[in-house]
Amino acid sequence: MTAALTELTAALAAAEAAALARAGKPAEALTVLAAQADDQPVVLDLQARVHAQLGDLAAADRAWKRVLELRPEDPAALAGCALIAEISEGRRRRKPVPVLALGGAAAAVLVVAAAVVLPIGLSGQAEVTPMATATSSPPVSSTPAPPTAATDPRLAGLAETLAAPGTQVHRAGRELRIVFADGLFQPGGNRFTAAGRRALAEWAQRLRGTAVRVTVLGHGVALPGGPASGGSTVALGRASAAAAVLAGPGLPLSAITVATAEQTEAPFHGPEAAARNRTVVVVVAPG
Repeated sequence: MTAALTELTAALAAAEAAALARAGKPAEALTVLAAQADDQPVVLDLQARVHAQLGDLAAADRAWKRVLELRPEDPAALAGCALIAEISEGRRRRKPVPVLALGGAAAAVLVVAAAVVLPIGLSGQAEVTPMATATSSPPVSSTPAPPTAATDPRLAGLAETLAAPGTQVHRAGRELRIVFADGLFQPGGNRFTAAGRRALAEWAQRLRGTAVRVTVLGHGVALPGGPASGGSTVALGRASAAAAVLAGPGLPLSAITVATAEQTEAPFHGPEAAARNRTVVVVVAPG
């Protein structure tokens, strides 16, 4: 995994964990953060804040000191360690450490990392925003129509190459959209199911040796009362995780664009569609 992708993944995890912590789910937030590498300051800072809010000042102090090992002048870590020292010495009363304060920092890291990983979109324009909206297309029903042959022989041949068991290939203008029949991810984040990662890795072999442009659109399950548009960090995290699996010989990570799809663009609809929508759609165009 490249440094840029590691940083992006860490920022996405921090954004997800911050949302969980603000929703009163600190244990779940710490579980998300624990899955990340211990050399990402944005993750360590949020770990420290959550531990501090739970009253575990020793754990918070360890996390902030780890940040200082990586960034000796980090202002948040310096302030956090100083506050804990004052509390431990009886010179300061305990007070809440705001988790919300991380939101801006995590978002800034997310934008910077995304600017590195998301180089060129299918339109040819640089895509530097992690919340870029996917191109609108008709939703895919739970029983989609079979693939259509394109008048462009390159597209028709590409559709044949990319067709595989467990996938559906749909023509969308001059592009192909690859929809996986089953969900690829576990609920609530960008962790693959074992079967999902295997299915994506096996399908990725069909991209090897093809001259294509690829965009990965992350999807999530719209929650009652949640945003109805604008995508989500969870969906973007899924797109980033999938891009890391798709990248390989002939298709470097820098050649893959990742984006979050709109909530209304879920591939499947119906009472049993939620698990299937924890997925990505891979948009492929001839190079």
